[in-house]
Amino acid sequence: MLFYPFDFKLNKERFFLLLILFLSFYLNIFGIRWGLPSCWNTDQSVTAALNMLKNKTFIPQDYLHPALYYYVLICFLAPYLLFQYVFYPGFDSFLSAARVSWNYMAINHPEVASGIFINARLSSVLFSLLTVIVVYKVAKILHNGRAGLFSALILTLTMDFVNWAHIEKSVALVNLLILLTAYHVILILKNGYTLKRYFLGCLFGGLALSVKFNGALTFLIIPIISAYQSFEKQLHGYFKINFLKFIKTFSSGAVLYILAFVFTSPSILLSLSKYYTHSTSEYVNKLLPTSLLELSKIGLS
Repeated sequence: MLFYPFDFKLNKERFFLLLILFLSFYLNIFGIRWGLPSCWNTDQSVTAALNMLKNKTFIPQDYLHPALYYYVLICFLAPYLLFQYVFYPGFDSFLSAARVSWNYMAINHPEVASGIFINARLSSVLFSLLTVIVVYKVAKILHNGRAGLFSALILTLTMDFVNWAHIEKSVALVNLLILLTAYHVILILKNGYTLKRYFLGCLFGGLALSVKFNGALTFLIIPIISAYQSFEKQLHGYFKINFLKFIKTFSSGAVLYILAFVFTSPSILLSLSKYYTHSTSEYVNKLLPTSLLELSKIGLS
């Protein structure tokens, strides 16, 4: 959707879409300063991104999530920090306070601390607005423009959607990337296979995985589209699968998907053992009942 020519003529349908986007922006921006300048657990990705800047490293000290979202946050925070560096007379004092703790810095420099969080939260607002547009486009392809508008409006008024737009978390971005993946799959199924649509779907899927591990669901598009592209109609309405075409389509999509993931989350490869250790212990603790975990500890002791 973001890569196709767009006609900027304003008709009735686009006028209502703009109204929905303004409504979504208002709902998502209203109360965005909640809790500031204190550091809340829901916004702790900000401190991780700032630590990456302070330590001049591209490896986050978070071994439960991929790295792409932290890079996106740094892109949102860097212009604001550069502006403060140039124009804020107490920037050296701000850095000294930040080295002590976030709370100490927030007490002594509340406006700068609030600005950091607001810039980070604005990223979720932007991703949510783009998600509304993609939902509109998907529903329009599947049915018509009116269905697209109603779908966009329902999403805009959904409480959970508005809630995540107020919080600096990777949810808004991974939702957008998953929907962009689905959008290109639907384009293929409705309007026909093209290499551009397939590769864009695989690219967005790999980026979704690089934002959050549950984005791995997008990998399913590769076997689905490979099978769709490989079926050939025979006489009497029968189909057969061209296995050579399936393997070629599958392998090219999988390579692009993996490359998109690896290039945007290189820390996974560089700290693979740490990711494995932290992830397995975290998910085992969540999935197994507490009673079983306690019994296992008793058995090991």
